[in-house]
Formats: sequence, structure tokens, C-alpha cells
Amino acid sequence: MSKCAIVTGGFGFIGSALCRRLCDMGWEVIIFENMEGGKVRQVACAKDAVVEIRNIDVTKLDGLTEDFAHVDWFFHFAAHYANEKSLEYPITSISHNVVGTMAALKFCLRNDIGNFCYASSSGVYGGIQNLVYEKDMLPQPNTPYEVGKYSGELLSLGWGDIYDMNIVCPRFWNVYGIGDVPGRWRSVIPNFFTLASEGKDLLVTGKEASRDFTYIEDCIKGILAGVSYATNSKSRTQLVYNICNGKEVSIYGLAQKIISLCGSRSDIVVAPKRKWDNALRRVGSPKRFNSLFPGIVGLMRGIDDGLALSKDWYTDSIERIA
Repeated sequence: MSKCAIVTGGFGFIGSALCRRLCDMGWEVIIFENMEGGKVRQVACAKDAVVEIRNIDVTKLDGLTEDFAHVDWFFHFAAHYANEKSLEYPITSISHNVVGTMAALKFCLRNDIGNFCYASSSGVYGGIQNLVYEKDMLPQPNTPYEVGKYSGELLSLGWGDIYDMNIVCPRFWNVYGIGDVPGRWRSVIPNFFTLASEGKDLLVTGKEASRDFTYIEDCIKGILAGVSYATNSKSRTQLVYNICNGKEVSIYGLAQKIISLCGSRSDIVVAPKRKWDNALRRVGSPKRFNSLFPGIVGLMRGIDDGLALSKDWYTDSIERIA
């Protein structure tokens, strides 16, 4: 018998990649998606997979009255993303990311779904002034987005403890790759590729800025490793871990790499760091990730390989898909 998953935000970048992988594995997938993100990605699924799409906001899940007790895993990937966007729309951010997570957990309890995967973020570390970020550091979130993401972790772990659920909370670190579209509040890599392909200047905020980047396929492997661990455990499992390379990538150097890959004449413009950007340099520690799932970190793609794999999609398809 095939397994069944609900994925909120299944048309998002990471959510759609997860759906494709689950379908390839033979899972039945039900997508909960509010369609507010504009043009959505095509969820290309395996031939025999069953995919159902529900146009519903995660905060409105009480309106679904049918029985979903056949669902094995609930993947909560719907979110109001981006620090800067959350400062412009703070109430919306908190509503989607905190109230929405609580609604998802309540939905699982009502439908006797005992396995919950919450898409967390490196943003939970917030204002910690450090270079390498360990899982056990006490988060110091600042922006509504960061606070919302950390609140979602706490709600998930607490709910799971009270109601005996398996909880998996991977913290994503700057995920990029095929399917990640550009935009005002989107990630730096798709925006850099778009600007470079058009010969426009690439803006770097803070000359010393750096991040730890994760290729999309490696992120999905990290998610499913946690799910498999919890599924096969003989006792209730609660996991929080970074999915990251543990390698520092200069944003200025990243811009140079992308300009070179595109054969562009774009220039790099350096501006002061943004007021809300409370940590110029940030690298994730994969120590716990590697101890839980030995071998995955060593096989993760470095930034050069990931950019090379992404380049053709970004430059050839991004205008059509975005």
C-alpha cells in the first residue's frame, strides 16, 4: 500500500520539489495551497502517483470536514516568506506562520495524523553574533518572519509532546536551484542570475556578507532522511537539525561566479548592509545533521557544482516560468 502525504505550500519552491520526489517514490500526495504566490510551478509527478490539489489557506483548515486519517505524514511548508517582506506586512506574516502552523497541528490532531514535518529556517537564529551556527544555540529572532518561524518550531514540538506525535523540524539554509524563481523578496541566486543574464548591475549589501547555500536536491534528501528516521524509530521522535553544507560563501564572490557563468558584462555594486540584516556572515553547522544521517553531508553539492547545474534553467527558463 502506498503512503499518503499532505503538503501545504506544495506549489512553492521547496514544497513543489518535495511533492515531485514523493510522487517519484510512489506516495499519494494531497496539496493544500492558497495560490497567493502568483504564477505557480508545475508539479510534475510520477506516472502512477495520485495528486489532489485543494485551493485552501492553511489558516482555514477547520473548514475541511472530511476524514483524512489515511494520511501518513503532514508536511507544513506553507509560509509567508522573507524578512523584509515580513517587516512590510507583519500581521500577515505572523498570521500565516504562527496561526497557520497552529491550524495545521490542530488539523493533524483532529484527523489522527501522527507525523508532522515543519519547514523551519536558519532565520530562527536571528541576531546571534557568530560565524558558525549550531543547532543548540538559543535562537534570537528579530523580524516577524524569524519570530514566526521559531514560534512554529516551538508549537510543533510542544504539540507533539502533548499529543504523542513524531515531529521533524529541518532548518533550511539558503536553498537554491532549479525551480527557484526571482522576485523582490526572493533569494539572491535567482535574482543574480536574472540580472546577470540581462547585463544589469548586481547589488551586494555588505562587502563582507556571506551565507551557507544548499542545493535543492540535497535539501530534499535531508528532509526525507528525517522523515525516514522518525518513521522507523521505535519511540516517538522529535528532531531539529540544520540542513546545510557548513561552508561559507561570500555574496560578493557569488556575484562574481554568476557573472562569469553567464558571460555577462554586469558590474557589482556594494551597498551598506540592510537595517534588519543582523548577521553579515552566517554558516550552518552540519554536526547534528551528520551524526543523525552519516554520509549525506559529504555528498552535498558545493556552490560551484550547484550553480553550474542551475545556470541553464535560470538563464533559459526563468523569464517564462517566473
